[in-house]
This record gives sequence, C-alpha cells and structure tokens, in this order.
Amino acid sequence: MTQSSDPARPAPEAAPVAGAAAVAGGGLPSANQSLDASMRPEVLQVSDVMRRWRVLIGRRIISRRAIANVDPRIDLSHVDVLDVVRQLQQDSEATVGGVARAMRIDPSRGSRIIADMVEEGLLLRDVSAQDSRRAVIRRSALGEALQAELRKVKMALLEDILGEWAPGEAEEFARLFAKFVTAMEAASGESSEGCAG
Repeated sequence: MTQSSDPARPAPEAAPVAGAAAVAGGGLPSANQSLDASMRPEVLQVSDVMRRWRVLIGRRIISRRAIANVDPRIDLSHVDVLDVVRQLQQDSEATVGGVARAMRIDPSRGSRIIADMVEEGLLLRDVSAQDSRRAVIRRSALGEALQAELRKVKMALLEDILGEWAPGEAEEFARLFAKFVTAMEAASGESSEGCAG
C-alpha cells in the first residue's frame, strides 16, 4: 500500500526521525535539562548534595578510620554485619539465618561471612539460651571494641564540624536532617537506623 501524499497527513515515521535529528544537532533540550528547568532551586540543591553525600558514604570514611585505630586487618564489609548482629541481639538472638535475611543475602553466603568473622575474632559462636539445639552468634570483645571506636570516631568528626557553626545552626540542622531522613525512610519503606558510617 502506498503512503498518502496529502500534506495534512504526514507519514507517521517522519516526526521521530526529525526529532532524532534535532536532538543529535543539539536542537532540543535533554530530558535532564527539561526536568531541571521545572524543579525548584532548593530541590536541585538538595539533589546535588545527596549525590556528594552518596560519594562520601561510599568511601566509608568513619569505618576506615575506626578500623585503622583498632586493627587494620579487619575487612571493611564486616562492619555492617556487626551492626546487624547488635540490632538482632536487642530483640532476641542473632543467628546466621537472621543475619542473612537482614542483609538480604543468600544464607550460604551469610554463613561464609560469619565463619570468616569468627576466624577474625569479631564474632563468637554460642548455644541459644532459648533452644540448646540452635547455634547463635554474638559480638566478641574485639567486635564490641570496633563498634565503640566507630561511635567515638563518628562523634569526634561531628563535633569538629558542627563546633564551627554559628549558635543555633547545629540545632536547626539536626532537626531538619532528622525530618528529611525520616521522610526518606517512609518513602522507601525502610529504616536505616543503627547503620554504621
């Protein structure tokens, strides 16, 4: 079937081709530029700060400093496991399965990680006080020392930074930052409470 030559009814494929050429030649704004133009300046600023914050968090500055102070041989990834074990112990007992579920990893991988941490001396295996047939894990003295050092490093860093601020700024930031993070947790359906730095 031949296409109509009626100028009022252009071929359907003509518009996308023309649009693609315009984009390639810089004639149309990108999707990000269009979106940014519609955003309030403060939203764009928060978005940019979140990007910078994500980079900082990814570098695990606090955890690296704490590990260097306690034992440089400790694996950085094991800091998060210690946090999970601590949280599980607050409610009941920590098991390999419980750690794997909390961290959203395969049970076999969780078992290997726990075994490595027991060998490193960060965790201890024990028998459940509720069921003698069940094995549980708990933090060793070294594991507790690392978590104490994490908190010490974090508090010292925050004191150094916030101590330079004008009176009232730190209090206002703490209130608004808590409000923001709480809203983000509600939007994502998750809580990050207790996570290490």
